[in-house]
Amino acid sequence: MNRHYSQLEVILITGIVIMCVFFAGLYVRWHVNQQAKGDDALMENTADSVARINSNNGLNCPVDGSSGQCPHWTSEGWIAYYDNTINTIVGDKPYGYNEYTTMEIDGVKYHGARNTMVIKVVCKEGYMKLSWEKGKE
Repeated sequence: MNRHYSQLEVILITGIVIMCVFFAGLYVRWHVNQQAKGDDALMENTADSVARINSNNGLNCPVDGSSGQCPHWTSEGWIAYYDNTINTIVGDKPYGYNEYTTMEIDGVKYHGARNTMVIKVVCKEGYMKLSWEKGKE
């Protein structure tokens, strides 16, 4: 039996297929963005844990391996940065590693293009604060 499709049926089937592909693409993009947000949040959590251990909850210099005089002291406190490649706190600002364009720490949102932002750690007198800022260029 030879079945011929009308023009309307061909147009509707084509439209349905295009819509399915479009919505599948939106879902994949949404899923990738959610994963990137989660990765940035995980990096922030890791940076917080490593900095707390290294600095004795903000009482000392958070830079890994620093002992005695720490050259990272400013009027703001000890300034250091989380380096995600070696998973530790370093004194020199690394290259950016954020995976999403909007990051959040303690309800504060930070914006920057992918791979341009790093996590900054400030410790002073038992107080510790993390924030995102532009990385080394």
